[in-house]
Parts: sequence; structure tokens; C-alpha cells
Amino acid sequence: MGSIGRVSFVSTYLEGCYSGHVFEDLPDARDGLTRKERVVLFVLRRAEADRKGRGVRAAMLYGRALEHVDMSIGEFMQIVERLSCTPHPLMDP
Repeated sequence: MGSIGRVSFVSTYLEGCYSGHVFEDLPDARDGLTRKERVVLFVLRRAEADRKGRGVRAAMLYGRALEHVDMSIGEFMQIVERLSCTPHPLMDP
């Protein structure tokens, strides 16, 4: 296999891994956030801008986050708790 064949194989392999959610749970070296955490923060900022600074309900935030990444409600709530540093009173540990 020539060098061009190896490059295309590696790029195809990495694209397949990324689409297969292999890298979603790895923290980024720049700030330590995972892709899912970054998506939650991104949609939170957009939702706050849409609502002109008013609070954003978790259901709205979850719905907007699902447009970008697949996650369960429990996983979403764990991310929100971790990013806000306050535990949700209705969730069991």
C-alpha cells in the first residue's frame, strides 16, 4: 500500500471512529471538556441569548442539545450538575 493509500485509510478510519462516538467521552486537552459538555454549554449560551438573559429550563436545554449529540436524560443531568457545581435535588446519586 502506497503512502496515499495509507493516508486515506487512516482518515477513513478516524472518521468512522468519530462518527461511532469513540472520541465523545475523551476530554479536550485545551480545557478538559468533552464534546457533550461543550455542546451543552454552546446550546445554553444560545438559549440564553434567544431568551434575552432569562433562565433556560432543563427540558429546553436538553432538547436543543439532542439536536447536536445523542445522550440520555441522566447523562445530560450529570453534565449539567458537573458544569454548574450544584446537585439537582430530584436526581438520585
